Amino acid sequence: MGRLYDQMKMDLELKNLSPKTVSCYLHWMVEFVRHYGLSPVEMGEEEIRNYLHHLIAVKKVSQS
Repeated sequence: MGRLYDQMKMDLELKNLSPKTVSCYLHWMVEFVRHYGLSPVEMGEEEIRNYLHHLIAVKKVSQS
């Protein structure tokens, strides 16, 4: 996941997002990958939707 992580970090920085936002997005991407135990390349929209639902319904994470 190192190359994908670095690519995502660079893309977020190129969008001129704040360092805190970049850190937050990267944190949740890592948690998403850990949740499924798969490479992000192997996952798609269904896994994203299911994980977001898991965060809201089970973990009680704020939608924002």
